[in-house]
Amino acid sequence: MALPVWLPELVEQAAFDGWPSYYNAVYNSYRADFIDGAPTFRGAQVALKLLPERHGRDATFHHLITRDIGKTGVEEDREICHHRCARIRYPRSFIDNHHDNSVKCWRQKKNGEWRVSILLEEINYITVLSERSGYYVLWTAYIIDENHEMRKLLRQYERAKRGGHVLEMQECAA
Repeated sequence: MALPVWLPELVEQAAFDGWPSYYNAVYNSYRADFIDGAPTFRGAQVALKLLPERHGRDATFHHLITRDIGKTGVEEDREICHHRCARIRYPRSFIDNHHDNSVKCWRQKKNGEWRVSILLEEINYITVLSERSGYYVLWTAYIIDENHEMRKLLRQYERAKRGGHVLEMQECAA
């Protein structure tokens, strides 16, 4: 299957002269997508988690480019993930194109709040928004690198479908 035309190019480290210039380029891409021009989802603003800052950058940026290697759930234990850095432009594209036929988009309750998952199964990538009163928060986005994780997400999608929580294309575009 061909990839959607809206999927942006990766921000590859090889194109930059060392880590500092790459890190700045990744941040600049994030800044352009989420700070200089905040996206909307279903007519509502998509906000960011600002605190706690790490290295002078907001919490959402840090979360998007790091991975919880030890599965501790402790934000300070997260490590830089070059695959996540390379895909820093994906979350905005997923939000902007969540109504595309190639995307699975659904709502589900997690920890007492509604989360919206935007999945492009063909590339094993998901963006998750947390629904608030009148706006959304970019919660996370990541590569699904384990088969059992993808199966779990697809089961969630099927449950959402049965429960009427799949966001249909017409509904998403509204």
